[in-house]
Amino acid sequence: MSEVSLQRPWWGDHEVALDKVARWEIGPLRFWLHHGHSEWRLAYQWVEGEPAGWGFLESVEWPEGEIEAERCAVSETAGLVRLRPMLPDRAVVARPKTPLRVLSGHRARVFVSSPLWVEMAVGSVPTVLRELATKRLSDTWFGATTRDGELSYSLKTSARVSLVEMPRAQNRLLTPVVIENRGKDSLLVERLNLPVPFLSVYGGPLGEAWSEEVRMVQTEDGDLAELDVREGPPIEAVETAKVSDAREAAREGHLIRAFGSLLGLD
Repeated sequence: MSEVSLQRPWWGDHEVALDKVARWEIGPLRFWLHHGHSEWRLAYQWVEGEPAGWGFLESVEWPEGEIEAERCAVSETAGLVRLRPMLPDRAVVARPKTPLRVLSGHRARVFVSSPLWVEMAVGSVPTVLRELATKRLSDTWFGATTRDGELSYSLKTSARVSLVEMPRAQNRLLTPVVIENRGKDSLLVERLNLPVPFLSVYGGPLGEAWSEEVRMVQTEDGDLAELDVREGPPIEAVETAKVSDAREAAREGHLIRAFGSLLGLD
């Protein structure tokens, strides 16, 4: 890896000269871009582990061996590559390593860490070339039945209540989640459905990434939670600016199936 960094963001503009190959490494994701005449070639792979930093190397060789690769035709020769962090394109079902119990009439505020996606755009007027996850997540189904639910991504999380205990990495985003239990019984949160397509990305000068705070209010007599996405970055995200908009607009008073324990899910 070259230009390993924990002190600045990986997103932004890069320049790849004609007939040259550049390589990026962001978390487990490795990808190469070759700037050709009227085309870009992309190769990518995921490696074991999850490095905290990122790297960029110019003028490298095209990778050999079995690796995912594709070509994209373009009508100009500009070498601009613009990278942008995105959240996954469907909900993430976070499974706390230790289930969290929220007592009746109480609330909890936890931090959930999600892998970012990389949007690649090329050209003088950037056109999206591809999106890739910095870490591959498994598919899972979240719902009461095979018909009543949605296809999501599965994620194991520590769901810490203290920010200082959260590990930091350049390929991950932190979301504060407030869980309020208005039900008569205590709420055992074994799986948490985090609707990340409703969230934006706020980036900081050292490469840290945050979303808005999410509030889920458990209804008194059902398995639904009222979703409230708070406007702007959370209070912990100092000196940040929005770098990506949400994929979807959250509706006021939107209800979601949020808690796996209430649905009898594994």
